[in-house]
Amino acid sequence: MAFPDRTQAVQEIGKELKRRLRKRGYGRRSERNDREYRQMLERELPEFQWEQAFLILQKAVFSKDNVTEEEYQMIYSLYSSLEQRRDN
Repeated sequence: MAFPDRTQAVQEIGKELKRRLRKRGYGRRSERNDREYRQMLERELPEFQWEQAFLILQKAVFSKDNVTEEEYQMIYSLYSSLEQRRDN
């Protein structure tokens, strides 16, 4: 993905993460609030830093502050690592 704006890139990665997680059976987010959904992901996929990821994804969507390079790299790394898993 080539986005000049890291915040926009994180928003797009977040949308794709949501689709990928749903496809792998970690969907039905609409039945849970963000905290419950994050806790479920932490139990099911504990190797990822979900609390930090949720904070960054929320920042990208709701904050006027831009996502930093470090935050972008964390979300991109999570997405890449999840893509490499082929367990579902």
